[in-house]
Amino acid sequence: MTEAEIEINEAFEEFLSSTVTENVAYGGSGSGKTTAFLQIMILKGLQDRPKSFSLFVQQDVAGVRSDLYEPVKDILDGLGVKYMAKDSSPFEIILPNKHRLIFISAATSAGADAVERMKKYSNATRVMVNEATGLEEATYIMLLNRAGRSIGNNCQAYITFNPISDTSWIAPRWVVPYLEGKTIPDTIVKHSTFEDNAFLNPAWVERLRQEAENNPNYARVYLRGELGHAEGLVFEEGRHWMICTDEEWRKNVQSKPLAIGLDHGRHRIPAVGIFTDTLQSKIYARALFYLSDESVKGILDENDLTHNITTPKIISKFREVYDRNGWEHKSIVIYGDSANPEKNEEINAEFCCVNAYKPIEYGIDRMMSKAPIMIHEDSKLLIAQLRMYSWEERTDGKRIPVKSFEDFIDALRYGVVRPPASNAKTVRVRLKADYRQSRIKHI
Repeated sequence: MTEAEIEINEAFEEFLSSTVTENVAYGGSGSGKTTAFLQIMILKGLQDRPKSFSLFVQQDVAGVRSDLYEPVKDILDGLGVKYMAKDSSPFEIILPNKHRLIFISAATSAGADAVERMKKYSNATRVMVNEATGLEEATYIMLLNRAGRSIGNNCQAYITFNPISDTSWIAPRWVVPYLEGKTIPDTIVKHSTFEDNAFLNPAWVERLRQEAENNPNYARVYLRGELGHAEGLVFEEGRHWMICTDEEWRKNVQSKPLAIGLDHGRHRIPAVGIFTDTLQSKIYARALFYLSDESVKGILDENDLTHNITTPKIISKFREVYDRNGWEHKSIVIYGDSANPEKNEEINAEFCCVNAYKPIEYGIDRMMSKAPIMIHEDSKLLIAQLRMYSWEERTDGKRIPVKSFEDFIDALRYGVVRPPASNAKTVRVRLKADYRQSRIKHI
């Protein structure tokens, strides 16, 4: 066995000992994720059995050479490891232990005969997919299925990618669950930025920071590597909304929300609290909870998880949040998605829940009029949605927001927006905080 010692970026050390199938590193430019995974692929390859092979994949042929093949040779040269190289596509490196490193373009396996072309790469011991946003999901799944097919060959995949949009297959597979704090079976996900890379030239880092100050979109998408769209956003960060640190929140924001917005999705139920500061000069928002099918399997038919999340579960979650914060159950108005008035009525039996005003265009205008809305920094999924909520141009010339991954934004809108005066209806609700009948306006 050839011995080698590599100085690896500390941010990716957990992947060295990882035994899971999918190892995912995503984030901004200069984070060092690609280099770290190349190092890990080399180290594990040097310990592998003879005549086995590792596969390195990227969409474009030029990128395979410049981003994978040449850097691997540089790393091996730096280690003083002798190797044999095939300097033509598909590129190949044979390590001293006869383990092969094969570098291919995903484009060569595209088309109707993709499965047939990938047969030669069956039973790889590990696969690295660089810039995975360039691949089709079917191609990635095919690679994973082809690798490690034989008994005893537990193939690992190492996946890297930079910023993505909500339309990418990568979002629901890895990023959204990661942002929601869910555990993805047999998977490790790591988000990193240039701030995590101790090997960068200080002058280059300073240039990145200056770019970040001059261009917030550039900083968000290309430096911080966060989920979203760089252009065509409905709500602009820094103009329509801003992140509020926990320190600022504790210093300025009142402890009880003015209202709560609740969205009734079929599989996802988010609630957002709407707060104000002591001077009532700004609107603040914070995610209170987020229910999804995965978190309520105990009350669903395990054979059919398409059932709606039950209203008793929502009530139980509200009870938990209210009691933890010391809020009286009837002291805050919850504005629930008016598409499900029966659910709102059921919640209203214990809390104060009314139907929200739902028109999207009006709601967006009203939210913009209250800008900037301050979002607590721990509301990561709400922040991610705001950073990707974009306009869609219709054939009739009108534009509407893209309806995808926007449930937290809907809940935020319900909590913030009230109907025009001409549409308002007056009902009586009991606010337990002051033990008297109070009148509120709602739809």
